[in-house]
Amino acid sequence: MKKIYIDCGGNLGQGYDQITEKFSDIDFDQVHIFEPNPETCKFLSNKEYKHDDVKIYQKAAYDKNVTKMLTVEFDPTEGVQGWVGGATNILEDNFVKPHYIADKYIKPNDVQVDCMDFSKWLSDNFSADDFIVLKLDCEGCEYEILDKMILEKTIEYVDQIIVEWHNHMRNDPVKPIGYYLEKFKQYDIGYTQWY
Repeated sequence: MKKIYIDCGGNLGQGYDQITEKFSDIDFDQVHIFEPNPETCKFLSNKEYKHDDVKIYQKAAYDKNVTKMLTVEFDPTEGVQGWVGGATNILEDNFVKPHYIADKYIKPNDVQVDCMDFSKWLSDNFSADDFIVLKLDCEGCEYEILDKMILEKTIEYVDQIIVEWHNHMRNDPVKPIGYYLEKFKQYDIGYTQWY
């Protein structure tokens, strides 16, 4: 049994720092961090990690292998200022800019990025016998990712899930959060709501 931490939406590594501290009793064999923003990927590549086997992927976790345009956010408050804001996303025309972000801090459809079928990647690399902690902070695409995992039953691979929900950043209706919470309960997955 492998012990795995997977971070979808790594940003500047805040999730890695906080979640591996929360699960400090687990000595993870592998850490996988997905982050589509080239600016934050540079930061993540130079970051010091307490685990030996940390892999950084400059890709967006998604429900299929496609190329999409990345909308980036400027964040003047982070320790690393620049186009590294947490509202960076691959929603394209489906993106609704949150009211708390000034127009000047958003560059819509600015960078082309590769997206990967996360459910397939999970089934290709791991098994339901592994112990997997998964963080989804995908700025609105958590719904597609989870729907595909539920459909393909790769949700069964996950033991602990941490999710930040972004229905307010989407033009289209999505399933209520309660639907996913019921699925987590059904599959006996420990759940934590991320910021």
